[in-house]
Amino acid sequence: MQCSEFQQAAGADPQHLNAEVQAHRAQCHACAAYAQQMLQLDALLKRAMEIPVPEQSTALPVAAPRTAGRWLALAASVLVAVVVGFGAWLAAPRESLAADVVAHVLDEPEIMVSTDARVDAEKLAKALRRAGVRLTSGEQKVSVVRTCLFRGHAAPHLIVQTDAGPVTVLVLANENVRKAESFDEQGYHGLITPIVPGGPGSIAIVAGSDAAIREAGAVASAVEWTAER
Repeated sequence: MQCSEFQQAAGADPQHLNAEVQAHRAQCHACAAYAQQMLQLDALLKRAMEIPVPEQSTALPVAAPRTAGRWLALAASVLVAVVVGFGAWLAAPRESLAADVVAHVLDEPEIMVSTDARVDAEKLAKALRRAGVRLTSGEQKVSVVRTCLFRGHAAPHLIVQTDAGPVTVLVLANENVRKAESFDEQGYHGLITPIVPGGPGSIAIVAGSDAAIREAGAVASAVEWTAER
């Protein structure tokens, strides 16, 4: 099951997931978090809709409808607040992903350096195959490639040399974003973009300047899923 299929099922009815969907949730950190968000949204919406509306009083034929109207307006305002608040909440995982990416970069400062060293092409291809991806074109100026643990999943970690400085490229097969998003965290510039538009997985690019990000963008655009995935 693809993450996009899971999110469609969880978004439609998070309370009743079939065995296949539950199995995917059990092995995918990002989708498990998404399912939890959907459950909490369900609870918030239910709470907003359960605000009681007083029955109309026959003794006060004019005031009662006004009172009921105020309660309906309150319920509507709570519902709007829930929807708006949850929209901001959904943005939080993207910010958290950027922060986690930069934290990972900061944990390995010794490899984020300019160098003339280059990784053997077969070693690079092998590391990428483990994540189910490959580079489709061009000789890449990769000085380091290693497989790291990121949010509980194996992630190829590349250092790409550019004229503007070294760039970290993380292949995040288990982290999904809807579209390319830039970020600035702790002095670093970055970009997180889907491996393919609208598809599963993402590429995170982190550097000290926007110029380096743009130059390393060629690596991200050359990544695609292998036929085996």
